[in-house]
Amino acid sequence: MLLFFYFQTRFAAIHGMINKNAVRINKEIDMNKEYYVGDHVDTVNHVAFFVADLEESVQFYQEVFGFEVLYYAVVEVANERLAMLRYKNLTLELLWVPTRTVEELREKYLAVDHHIAFEVDDIEAVKAKLLKHPKITCEEAEIRNVPNLGGIDMRVTFFRGINGERFEIMQNVNR
Repeated sequence: MLLFFYFQTRFAAIHGMINKNAVRINKEIDMNKEYYVGDHVDTVNHVAFFVADLEESVQFYQEVFGFEVLYYAVVEVANERLAMLRYKNLTLELLWVPTRTVEELREKYLAVDHHIAFEVDDIEAVKAKLLKHPKITCEEAEIRNVPNLGGIDMRVTFFRGINGERFEIMQNVNR
């Protein structure tokens, strides 16, 4: 019992230190930077990655984690087929390109086979702000229209973060 109390007390002390550090870090964020877009972000829309076999991957996430299929779609401009899955509050996008192997896709996207997507209220304003950041690069010259993606019309574009990570900004044009 004494050992349990020691670990419980130690965990609480460490947890308290972590929370204090997190608060200190958050206070140092300068939201007045010309490239700050947090006030435009509504939510994280989804996390995505490429798969070698779409149906096998959907089945895996259903059977192992309990995901449900929201819809299947085709993005013709990118020659991609996708499945959007949901488990609780997490939406997972599985992307399959029938003309390429997963290895080819990783090479094409600088060994990054995934992305995180932020849904924003004004994609033009967000893109303009992000382009002001000295270490962020935009992958696409134009914002693309992706019609009828699961019944929703989206505008999307991709960026590379400071470590080469890939992220998408997207706006639901039906709102």
